[in-house]
Parts: sequence; C-alpha cells; structure tokens
Amino acid sequence: MSLGPSRHITYAGGIRRSLLCTTTLARMQMATKSVQTLLEDIRLLDEQNYKIVEAVRALVQKTVTNESEEIKHGGILFTSGVQFGRVFACKAHGSVEFGSGAKITDELCHLEGSGKGRRHIKLLSVADIKTKNLTRYLALAVQAANEVQAPAARAA
Repeated sequence: MSLGPSRHITYAGGIRRSLLCTTTLARMQMATKSVQTLLEDIRLLDEQNYKIVEAVRALVQKTVTNESEEIKHGGILFTSGVQFGRVFACKAHGSVEFGSGAKITDELCHLEGSGKGRRHIKLLSVADIKTKNLTRYLALAVQAANEVQAPAARAA
C-alpha cells in the first residue's frame, strides 16, 4: 500500500482508493461497532466505568418499555420511540446524558449542564445510580423527549 500524491491510497495489485472513501469506510465500521464490543473496550480501560455503564444499561432495560440501544458518538444511545438518553464512560466517571434534559424540572438537583437542550448526571460509582435517583430521571427524560418530539411531528 502506498499513499499517492492525489490523496489516494494504492493497494497491492494497483487498486486505488480515495482517502475520503477509506475514511468513510472506517466511520461506517465504527458506526456498526456492537454494544458488546464497546463494553469490552470500556472494561479493558476501567473496570469501575464498565460496572457503571452496565448498571445503567440494566436499569434502562428494566424500567423503560420498548427500549433499544445502539452505539452513537462513543456512547450507548437509548431510544423508546424517541431518543431519550445516552451513557458514556468518561476518564474518571460515568455520565448519563439526556438530550432533552433542559425540559426536565430538576427538583432533586442532580442534573448538570447549562446548554440549550442537554443535561447530564455524573456517576462516580454504581451506588450513585441509586443515590442520584437515576430511575426517576430516566422516566422524566423519556417524558421530556416525547414532549419535544410531539410538536415536531405535528409540524411535519
């Protein structure tokens, strides 16, 4: 394989590919990375974060009806008719992000962030899932996502 001057890669046998195509292929492969593969990667990097992510997944699967998950932007995206949250393994903690979190009335004061839409909860341990009442926030996140989606669907 050699890199040609015109931003192409020439493989053995004379096959040429644009770098753009190669980059797109790499992105597609990353997009199809399985949840299980991501979890294995997280576990290799940090056992504590792995336990946090798995506990969040278990809670979502237990409490949210018609839940599905997929890999998006380096985390696990949760949907239930609408996208309502993601879980990420950060360097020193787990993070649960709610795409419509700004619409949630945060009476328990565990949401962080000040952007126009998103809010997140930082989890330093599996115990924080209970301490920060993540079950309640998941229900509120699904409700907020449905409220945001409903006007958009009516406008379309």
